Amino acid sequence: VLDGFIYEGDIANIDPNSIEQVSILKDAAASAIWGARAGNGVIVMTTKKGALNREVRVSFNATLMLQEKPDYTSLYRMDNSTFMDIEKMLYDKGYYNFNINTLKYAPVTPFVDLLDKKAKGLILLADSVKWDNFYRNQNGAQNYMDNFVSNPVTQQYALNLNGGSKSNSYGFGVGYTHSGTELAAKTRKLNIQLNNSFRPTDRLQVDLSVLFTDQLVRSGKPTYDSFTNSNKAVPYLSFHGPDGEEIPFEREYRKLYLDQSYVNGYLDWNYYPLSDYRNSTTSNKLRELYTNLALNYKLTPYLTVSVAGQYQNQQVTAEGLDNKDSYIARRTVNQYMLVDKNTGAVRYNVPKGGILRTNNGIGSSYTLRGQLNLNKSWADHRVLGILGVEMRERLYREGSHIAYGYTEDPLLTVPVDHVTTYPINPTNINMGIAGAPSFLKQVNRFVSQYMNLSYTWKEKYGVSGSF
Repeated sequence: VLDGFIYEGDIANIDPNSIEQVSILKDAAASAIWGARAGNGVIVMTTKKGALNREVRVSFNATLMLQEKPDYTSLYRMDNSTFMDIEKMLYDKGYYNFNINTLKYAPVTPFVDLLDKKAKGLILLADSVKWDNFYRNQNGAQNYMDNFVSNPVTQQYALNLNGGSKSNSYGFGVGYTHSGTELAAKTRKLNIQLNNSFRPTDRLQVDLSVLFTDQLVRSGKPTYDSFTNSNKAVPYLSFHGPDGEEIPFEREYRKLYLDQSYVNGYLDWNYYPLSDYRNSTTSNKLRELYTNLALNYKLTPYLTVSVAGQYQNQQVTAEGLDNKDSYIARRTVNQYMLVDKNTGAVRYNVPKGGILRTNNGIGSSYTLRGQLNLNKSWADHRVLGILGVEMRERLYREGSHIAYGYTEDPLLTVPVDHVTTYPINPTNINMGIAGAPSFLKQVNRFVSQYMNLSYTWKEKYGVSGSF
């Protein structure tokens, strides 16, 4: 809950420098006011505001945070020789026979692949010994850190200005955050806050608050746990070969099988992790406006009536681009390719080029609330109460699609058939081409009445009730 109203966005969108106070409500009163969603409690945040009769105050904060790299070498891993000896024992006993002889396209670990090539005479003995020794001397976690991990860095800047006169108080704040993770994912966020409180008379107060957020998040490098062969990670993970050459990682399919079965007309099936993250990128853009207006009128010294409204609008654009050189684009083209067995003619059901995935979401909500507030004290007694009615609506729209054959210059895409199914290479499973335009619309409306009343005696004993 932000400034008295439910906040529908991600709490990470809010600039912590704009928050004055945070409290947590866990009793029945929270559910009485904010409904069933508050059954497990409510986090109530109040933004910074100005004060009456105070001169202008200006503050500026700049923060630079440089963090240590996460140490993946501290994770337990079986030593290479023991791991490889177990793999050899399992290979000799036929444990991998199903993958190697039946599910031929499924990837196996590098050492099992080496054992199989050796058994089938597909590699020279000298090369087999060279690769065996190479694997036994690798430190997979260190190799990953050396090639992908860097120090996370965060820069934060915050400017706040507030003050007030006899009848008016105001506050203005700007926050900017730029951060990079250990895998070079980037986040840029701009927050702007404006609030104003006006008291034309002793009995009437008008409060206005506006929060604006603009954020951009870009993807980085692949995660450590993404490097598995058929869900199996190895301690001798390496991205270069014995002679320093970059080697592909068998992400989904076995290279040996593809090289033997899918050559003519096909694009390169290999996944090169050291460079592929530059060819496959994602970005998420968010723009949000959150504003509320409240009028408070004091009927008597202990009774106040308030009418308030809140409006929130959030636009999110998620975009993923796999350019023509990316593994995803090359693999998808190959998967849907058809080669005539008689003539050798090639048909590309998914055109060559990049793949652009877009998802646009727009969410908006409004709340109207009327409330009567009671706060009366006499002698050792105190009575607090609220009685109110609230009307609320939340609307969400979303649209997504995938464009194939995408190029940026010239800006082109190629239409595809999303209805027909095709036998997918190399699994031979019939599948349609994903990404037909899809749309979603959701509307939720709420009307609620609520009441909470509490009585306290001598500031020690109390009783309360709510509905």
